[in-house]
Amino acid sequence: MTGGARVPDSFADVVGRPVPDRDRPAGTDSGGDGAITVSCISSIEELQDLRGSWDALLRQSSANHLFLSHDWVCTWWKHFGGNRRLFTLVFRRDDRILGIAPMLLERRRRRGIPVRQIGLLLNGCAQQSGLIFPAQRRDVFRAFVRHLQDCAHQWDLVDFNGIPELSGDLPELEAATEGSTITAVRRWQFETLSLEYRGRPEVFMKSRTAHFRKRLKAAEKHLHELGAVVRRRYDSPEELQSGFSRLLDVERRSWKLEGGTAILNQPGWLEFYRDVIGIFGRSAGCQIRVIEIDGSPVASILVIVYDGVVYALRIFIDQSLARASLGNLMMHFLMTDAWTPEIRAIDFDRRTPFISRWSNRSDVYHGVFLFHDGFYPRFLRRLQSLSSAARALWRPGGRDGDTEAEVAD
Repeated sequence: MTGGARVPDSFADVVGRPVPDRDRPAGTDSGGDGAITVSCISSIEELQDLRGSWDALLRQSSANHLFLSHDWVCTWWKHFGGNRRLFTLVFRRDDRILGIAPMLLERRRRRGIPVRQIGLLLNGCAQQSGLIFPAQRRDVFRAFVRHLQDCAHQWDLVDFNGIPELSGDLPELEAATEGSTITAVRRWQFETLSLEYRGRPEVFMKSRTAHFRKRLKAAEKHLHELGAVVRRRYDSPEELQSGFSRLLDVERRSWKLEGGTAILNQPGWLEFYRDVIGIFGRSAGCQIRVIEIDGSPVASILVIVYDGVVYALRIFIDQSLARASLGNLMMHFLMTDAWTPEIRAIDFDRRTPFISRWSNRSDVYHGVFLFHDGFYPRFLRRLQSLSSAARALWRPGGRDGDTEAEVAD
């Protein structure tokens, strides 16, 4: 079935003092003979030059996922870098790259308070992120913390959101901060859901309740009563732009256009996803699926296939057909049509009651703040502590029912 952002000249006013020397020794620890040097990548051209080393390192990492891939990060920065400054750190020992920390530096406001913040490359297009530290991890994390100490005059807060628990990065980061001037404070944790294939798609369906399978069969019957049903998959570079137009056609009739997060109502998202489709489409990694009734698209989903995992990025349903269970029918279409022996799972990058029906695995991600011992960061940390205490009194739990850790001062 087929059918770089340039850093503004005025940014020095944002970050204060100049960046320290680009390549500098960060000390020597166990696990190697030479000092680890840290380079700060601040231009899209330098970022693009890392392609081969980046992807090879990511494949060795336990945080290997689409949203840390070189193509995704470069495309994200091209569209959303804006007035932010690229602050990606590369860790080397004896000319061998040991780790990469894809980060940015920006001035923003948190509860109305100006903050110079280091963060990961996230803006709602995905929830997952992380650090690429697969080798000599203890040494690299120590070098990372030392570098943050050395450039502490440039930042007030490091906000890491989306660190995968399975990577083991958070305990390593916390251990590296011990005895330093940097303090790590866990903020919250959240879960994302996935469908892990444990055999052919029929195996997953048999794991669902009889009631679930019965309702799905009834929804399929009702769908065909509405008109002539066609399911299409667009996966070639020539077809994908047409498929993207049909996906957006469904989005315009989806509740997400006015009441949620849609491609068409978020600044920069349209061109970002258009580029993502073009880049991943060239390597046969992009797919768009559409369900049509009488030639009109009524449900659509955009996915990227990366390293044996299908990442479901955007799904839209015609809200005028809300009673037709189009969401379940599209998920069944995706689950059965995407499977091959090489595909291990479908990653939904979020947790909702609807998605939980189609998942058999959850993964935990953490958010963490890093503060240094300057006056202003200590002030921010006190505010965060008071805010967390007040939130605990009024509403137990964190983001969308996820848990937020109590901040001790």
